[in-house]
Amino acid sequence: MTMDIKKFQEVINNKKLSKRFSSQDFIKVYRDMFEEDYTKNISVGKGSFRKLHGPMASYLRRKEKDLGIRKIDEKPNENVKGNMTKCALWEKIKKD
Repeated sequence: MTMDIKKFQEVINNKKLSKRFSSQDFIKVYRDMFEEDYTKNISVGKGSFRKLHGPMASYLRRKEKDLGIRKIDEKPNENVKGNMTKCALWEKIKKD
């Protein structure tokens, strides 16, 4: 999946995403806003969601300053398959 910083910023600015949010929360809003982009990047087979969601979460980490967010914690979170995994917790901050 090609990461588009403009789309990521639109998701972060969306009112559906609270001031504090998890990577999973971000992915859900992204999926709702850019459904076609999201679905065309899901691969078939074992680990398909991980192959899509992992790079999205990594992109948040790499671009947190540019996106006006910061990682504040990790928390247990239920993934799309109902399994408990660790997930980053983010907070929106004002950009300089």
